[in-house]
Amino acid sequence: TVHQQRAELTALLADLPGRIVVFVDDIDRLSQQEIRDLFRLVRLTGSFPNVVYVLCFDRKVVETALTDGAVSGSAYLEKIVKVSMDVPPLPAQALSPVVTGGLAEALDGINIGPIDASRWPDILIQIVLPMFATIRDVKRYLASVPLTARSLGAEVSLVDVLALEALRIRYPAAHDLLSPAAASSPEPSSTGNPAR
Repeated sequence: TVHQQRAELTALLADLPGRIVVFVDDIDRLSQQEIRDLFRLVRLTGSFPNVVYVLCFDRKVVETALTDGAVSGSAYLEKIVKVSMDVPPLPAQALSPVVTGGLAEALDGINIGPIDASRWPDILIQIVLPMFATIRDVKRYLASVPLTARSLGAEVSLVDVLALEALRIRYPAAHDLLSPAAASSPEPSSTGNPAR
């Protein structure tokens, strides 16, 4: 029976000289149903001796996925997760050299023209860096920049390309609103007053 199999497995695992550590990363990137299935599996197997799960996830996303009617995702997690450690976001000063060095490498050899040195420091500090909280965010950005820069060439200022690409990667819904908004904006007239 299932109970006999569980008892046998428990006895075998108890005799292990060490522990089995199972790492599961990017849980918050799963679908709602996959998150629920994963935590059911952890709940069913987490009590085996010498088996430890290390689960990495965005708490808000997972709690939302686990919330079901009267059962809150937060309460569900408390029953399963024994020790919780919050990873603080990286400070901007730690991400800055990663972004600037990564951009230099990513854009090397692409015919895009020079970067506007008078605008770039402000754009980097006030717009680009605040959009990133993790190295994973930065890596996604650096992977996408060369393709966008190649496709636009020198048609658009490189500083604008870098700022808009950060917005597209981190907040795609907001980025998608830009084109319709630009198309519906009034053109300035020759007198400087908005055209009607």
